[in-house]
Amino acid sequence: MRSARRPTPSHGGNITLAPEPAIPAPGSAEFTRDYVRANRPAAFASLVKDWPAVRRWTPAYLADLTARLGDIQVPYRSTPEHMARMDLSRIQQGRMSLGALLMACADDPGGEELYVPGMALPEGVGPGIDIEKPSLLVPFQTFGTTIFLGRNTRCIGHFHPMAHALLCQVQGTKKVWMFPPSELNRLHLFPAWSQGFFQSEANFYGDLAPFPQVARAKGQMYELHPGDALFIPMHWLHVPEGTGWTTAVTYWWRPELGEWLRSAGSLRALVGIGGEFVRRGLARRAQ
Repeated sequence: MRSARRPTPSHGGNITLAPEPAIPAPGSAEFTRDYVRANRPAAFASLVKDWPAVRRWTPAYLADLTARLGDIQVPYRSTPEHMARMDLSRIQQGRMSLGALLMACADDPGGEELYVPGMALPEGVGPGIDIEKPSLLVPFQTFGTTIFLGRNTRCIGHFHPMAHALLCQVQGTKKVWMFPPSELNRLHLFPAWSQGFFQSEANFYGDLAPFPQVARAKGQMYELHPGDALFIPMHWLHVPEGTGWTTAVTYWWRPELGEWLRSAGSLRALVGIGGEFVRRGLARRAQ
């Protein structure tokens, strides 16, 4: 059995977190019992190392592969590094040709952030031919597969209100800072009834002085390398940061009712989801 791999210490803004080791992947029964039902994160070393995507998914390869599918327009964004308090309206958002974005990453992997924050990946089509659902997830009915890619990527601190996730790192290195649901009150989230109820106002990439509670929050840090995977339980706030060219694939599945009820983040998620339904209903009436 492979020994656990321990990453180097790292800093997220003014937070220093002890690095957690990537451990050998458990069987699906152990994963379900000790991690999913316990709402406990973990990084699994080399879980998807045999995916063809791990060696193939360079920007040039993906640009050639997706070109056969036609001109695909994708959302992209960048997170301001020097903004002390996150303003969701100032996180650059737009759409551009996926091919153009990939070639920009190929030409200048050290350039400013270019981030595709999630794109559905159909199985057996295009890049989907290079991946396979990990055996850990056999007991679960996953409802989506999402690809995240870009260069020097930063993501606002957020949690998943209604889903567990398994993030599989394909190329590049990514660091992920994580905080349990019991620490959400210290993480300066947007109001529970607002559109950003699952996101933090704090800029974890900048000066955290305006958010003293964040520095006191108890969290963990994981460093992912190609082939590694990270289990992100429901309601765990996480802050991913990629260096250079990175790609990752995330699988999603719904928690059981007992897992939901045991989570300290359930009330906030319930209020936030209710607020979202109300906003959508009002928007439909206004049309």
